[in-house]
Amino acid sequence: MRNCSARSEIKAESPNFRVANSLTRRNLFGLLAATAAAVAVPSSAAFSLTENEAKKLVENLISIFKRVGQSEISDEKFIAEFEKALGQFSDIPIIARSALGRPWRNATRQQKIEFTLVFQSHVARKYGKILRKFASNELEIRSARKIKNFVEVSSVVRRAGGQPIDIRWLVSDKSGQTKLFDIILEGVSMVRAERSEIQLMLDKRKGDIDLLITDLGARI
Repeated sequence: MRNCSARSEIKAESPNFRVANSLTRRNLFGLLAATAAAVAVPSSAAFSLTENEAKKLVENLISIFKRVGQSEISDEKFIAEFEKALGQFSDIPIIARSALGRPWRNATRQQKIEFTLVFQSHVARKYGKILRKFASNELEIRSARKIKNFVEVSSVVRRAGGQPIDIRWLVSDKSGQTKLFDIILEGVSMVRAERSEIQLMLDKRKGDIDLLITDLGARI
């Protein structure tokens, strides 16, 4: 049986947001340009990632996550550290682009930058709170396998007195660097969950991207 608690926490909208610091406007210009280039390059031409390279990236991320998560720091400090790691190991511009969906195409460069910054803080806070609960448990990487143009790294959280929790990390080098682009926790895709949430929020604001960004910022 799947762990329903983990899935429900992913789907719930986080009540608080914080402006991202690990991605600055300056380096976002380059990252957004790289994102556009990656979309234009055929996947077969860009993909050279090996299972071991993907596994190593996830191992490094988990190592940081467990070290920080097990330390006696506040949740806010943990989230700040998690956000730094997220900015280092994840392809945030591509994840943000996917979450915003079609409106991304017509968004201005400034809107893309502002949305990506706030979106990173949103993801860090939402998933940081969930993942910290697993920091004291055994998190074991089981396997890595190529699927089309990415590598799926499979892991499991073993909890004393509880059911194991399945976490899958999707890694790609399509943007030119080896980066994480999705986390699947108990069968729930982070990217798909965020796309549904952001689209719902955007629909309520009649497609106004600036209003969406402002409202996300107001919850910081």
